[in-house]
Amino acid sequence: MTTENSFLKSAFKSWFTFGGHVLLSVLILGSSILAAVVIGTGRSPDRSKPLEEIIPSVKTEIARRETNGITFQVDGVVIPFREVSIASEVSGNIKFLSPHCRTGRYVQKGEILAQIDSQDYEHALSEAQQSLIQADRAIEEWKISVQNIADRVEVAVAQFNTQKNELERCRKLNEKGAVSQTELETAELNHLNKKETLVTLQNEQRTLTAQEERLESARETARVAVEKAELNLRRCTISSPLTGLVVTLNVEQDKFVQRGETLVSIHDTSRLEVQCSLYMKQVEWLWSEKPGAETPEVPAVTEDNLQTVKTENQIAAEAEAQAKAESAALRQYYQFDDTPVKLTYNLDGVIYQWGGTLTYLDGPGLDSRTRMMPCRVLVEDPLKVESFNDAGVPVKTSISPTLMPGMFVTIEIHANPARTLLNLAETAVLPGGTVWKVVKNEDGKDVLARASKITTAHYESQTGRIIVYRRRGALEEGDQVVISPLASPVEGTFVHVLNSETESEEKE
Repeated sequence: MTTENSFLKSAFKSWFTFGGHVLLSVLILGSSILAAVVIGTGRSPDRSKPLEEIIPSVKTEIARRETNGITFQVDGVVIPFREVSIASEVSGNIKFLSPHCRTGRYVQKGEILAQIDSQDYEHALSEAQQSLIQADRAIEEWKISVQNIADRVEVAVAQFNTQKNELERCRKLNEKGAVSQTELETAELNHLNKKETLVTLQNEQRTLTAQEERLESARETARVAVEKAELNLRRCTISSPLTGLVVTLNVEQDKFVQRGETLVSIHDTSRLEVQCSLYMKQVEWLWSEKPGAETPEVPAVTEDNLQTVKTENQIAAEAEAQAKAESAALRQYYQFDDTPVKLTYNLDGVIYQWGGTLTYLDGPGLDSRTRMMPCRVLVEDPLKVESFNDAGVPVKTSISPTLMPGMFVTIEIHANPARTLLNLAETAVLPGGTVWKVVKNEDGKDVLARASKITTAHYESQTGRIIVYRRRGALEEGDQVVISPLASPVEGTFVHVLNSETESEEKE
């Protein structure tokens, strides 16, 4: 009896659990069907609103023309304006070496750096001076000899003329029989002797005259030898040709140096250069600032000037002018005007600033590794420096650093490109160069329009603005540009403009 009761209780419990599960399932199914019916028959909140309320709202701004140009920054490294290597021009022992002639020391122009033993060159100068004195005395002796031979020739000419007259007198007397033939022959013999003496003296005179050029040449050679000896003597004293910093020293005192041996190298600190590189678009901005050289127009040949005959000088002048104009026109593609720049160096929160000039392209073309154009910035006065804090307020400091070779500086360059630029907010330009703008459709309503392939010229990190190139027919000055985010914009979509510049101006 007990076993049957237990079996009945277990069966009743199983059927009760099964019935509960079925009932729960029916309730869940019924609730789901009821909810689906309610949702299907109810109205959507969006449908209950007017159509105007689902139009997306956008913020816009007016695309304004950028008239202040572009200010961009590049990095640069300071290099010496020039490095002068001083070599010995004479041989000898270093007798004196200045204490300032050391690596890292500052030397002034004209300061004596070293002296070479000059005894041998002093003796050479004395020998050259004695040779010059001997050459001068030889010329004086020659002049005396020339004067003496001239006097002797004058006497011989007088004697020759007297003997010639005597011979003529004897011949006349011989014809009359007053003088014998023997006396006539004696007169002729004396005449020949006088003539021979005169010819001998004249030959000596011509010989002395011919010696003048040789003696003058010998004196000039002696004079040049004296100048050379004096020059070598001066070269024994080595002075600094410029004001600058000693960077290398290759000698010490008492060392024997050969002629042409490099002694010291000095960096010119009166001016410095900064080496930097620009992208081609930045170089193009600087190029476009320089107007092209105008080529003179050549007048057309007409019937009126067809008969005009040009001289050779006129043709040559016109050809030269044409060549100069063509050269100037070509030069603009390889050079740009000197551009003022600012150099900054940040040291412990203080910004130091120098003025410089972007002068020329450094090299024949682009760097093959970076595809950038090397340029040089010239700093005329490295000691003229201004200091500012992070807020741009001038800072008065007792000692300011000067530019030194090897320093890394930031170069700020301002350019005024010839192309038209537009200033937009950073959010206005989407990836791929797409700009959405608001235009009026045929019904006068605001719709979206796409401006594609907009090229960014420069991004101003300080203001968060983007400077782009104007594109005709796509993005013009005065267009209403969308600056708020767009989820999935489609061209022609109706939009509602919020806080636009145009609405604010109308309200005002």
